[in-house]
Formats: sequence, C-alpha cells, structure tokens
Amino acid sequence: MKKFILLFFISFLGYADIYAQTTHQIWNEVQFMQIGTSPYLLSDNYILMDNIGIVTSPVDGIFTGDFDGNGYTITLDIDTYNPFYSTPTALFSVVGVNGVIRNINVDGIVEGSFVAGIVCFLLDNATIENCINNCNIIGTADVAGIVAYF
Repeated sequence: MKKFILLFFISFLGYADIYAQTTHQIWNEVQFMQIGTSPYLLSDNYILMDNIGIVTSPVDGIFTGDFDGNGYTITLDIDTYNPFYSTPTALFSVVGVNGVIRNINVDGIVEGSFVAGIVCFLLDNATIENCINNCNIIGTADVAGIVAYF
C-alpha cells in the first residue's frame, strides 16, 4: 500500500508540472513586443526586470496571464489614430478573465480612439493593481488614464 501511495504522489507531481504556468523575464522592449507570439503566450506570466525603452504598439489579443511590472517603467509612443475605425490603444489592448496587470509605471504618449495608458478593455475578473500612468493620453472616444473601458 505504501508503494502505491508513493507512486501515485510522484505521478501526480509530474502531472502537475506539465501544467505549470510559464514565467518570462522581460529585460527590454524587444522581448516585451513579443508578448502574444510563440513562445511568449498571452496566457503566460511575465515579470519586468528593468525599465524599458519606447514601446510603439500595444500587446494585441486578450491577455489572460499575470504581468508584474516589478515597479519599473515602460515608455510608450503608441499612435493608432485613424478617422475611419477605432482601435483599442494602450499598453495592453484587452485584459481577459483572470488576467492581472500589477506594479507597472507607464510614461510617454498614447494616441488613438479608445485610449488608455495601461489597459483599453478590462473583462470580468481581470485585475489591475498598483499601476501608475504618467502618459499624455490623446483620444477621440473612451479616454482614460489607467483603463478606458470595463
């Protein structure tokens, strides 16, 4: 019986490890801009390891992972303004169910229609905590400092 329990426990640990969430360290804007492309999935976890330079486009898609800015700053220069259609414009376009954005500072400028400094659309059960926006926000529709629409 003891052997069975031990084998079951070891098997369970191996099974749980397969489904463990991946955490990526982000050191620069090149790595940040890869979020949403393989191997940087929108459902993965991220931790910022330093201030990063100019980011020129939002993380597109529905982010459902955990992004910890670790108190660092990302400088934005995002301009998606188009008079013919609206584009969600912010550091993260959409944070989905159970997605978390925390401990991040943003600086720079963000311009478009639906505009915010950190998240454009926040879906149910998503969390934004301890975030600071120092961006200039310029928009024509829903405009906000942290979250434009929830």
